[in-house]
Amino acid sequence: MLHAIRSALGPVARVGKEITYLPTCPSTNDLLKAMAEAGAGEGTVLVAGEQTRGKGRLGRSFTSAAGKGVYLSALLRPDLDPEKLLPLMGFTAEAMGRAVQRIAGAEAGIKWVNDLILNGKKICGILTESAFSAGGQLQYVVVGIGLNVNYETEDFPPELRDLAGSLKTETGKSYPLPNLAAAMIEELDRLYDALLRGDVAPLPRGVSAALRDPSPGGAADPKRHLYPGLRPGRGRSVGAPGPLPRRHRDHRPLRGSLRPGPHRLRGVSYSSSSSVSAMSSREKWRDGSSL
Repeated sequence: MLHAIRSALGPVARVGKEITYLPTCPSTNDLLKAMAEAGAGEGTVLVAGEQTRGKGRLGRSFTSAAGKGVYLSALLRPDLDPEKLLPLMGFTAEAMGRAVQRIAGAEAGIKWVNDLILNGKKICGILTESAFSAGGQLQYVVVGIGLNVNYETEDFPPELRDLAGSLKTETGKSYPLPNLAAAMIEELDRLYDALLRGDVAPLPRGVSAALRDPSPGGAADPKRHLYPGLRPGRGRSVGAPGPLPRRHRDHRPLRGSLRPGPHRLRGVSYSSSSSVSAMSSREKWRDGSSL
């Protein structure tokens, strides 16, 4: 598989300079984050034949069956302010749409802004996870992508069959996974280069316009993209990435702070990029939040 991907891969500037392939792994995002902490370079791509604990946004699970899809994560280390990374999710979705068009000749739409939809069915999900230093500096972003390629309708649970699809279910054809993986890497590399240049022209008109929405929780709110698990609510707002102040129930400050990362509150685990959901699998697919 790795040889086939490299053989199909054209010239790339950053993304895909280093590619690792594993027949199976728990989660490409989790493993690539560990590789990033160990010093992996920008543009490193991890591809898995299957994921045993694939995940989507808000800590949800994502089915990643062997031989049925392309499951990959890319490590980015952009030297940009967080605000300049606002279009990253949109660029990634656009890149995946271009890859699908190249290989399958199908026009997939973008559902704001982490899903690809074909004939009304979700065929691809995107999950970004970021790491910051204690001082709030962006260290890296891992972009995870799951594309349903050769799934049959019966491969999906009955409650998802009117919501989830694949290139095969929607076009009637099977596609070579290495070719799709190579196209996905190439297109992501091209649009990541555009992002670093500050060029939003490649984005669809609706997405680029939405990215100018400055309202809290809106598309131009950096926390929406870099902390995708955060949702509007009655909690106190959080400013720039960094230590979170701790307070008593009467709001008096506590000494010390909570650092970004996994924490446990009243028996519920959460982190800056995930939260707990009791939604049914059907609801997860309908709201477009799961990978």
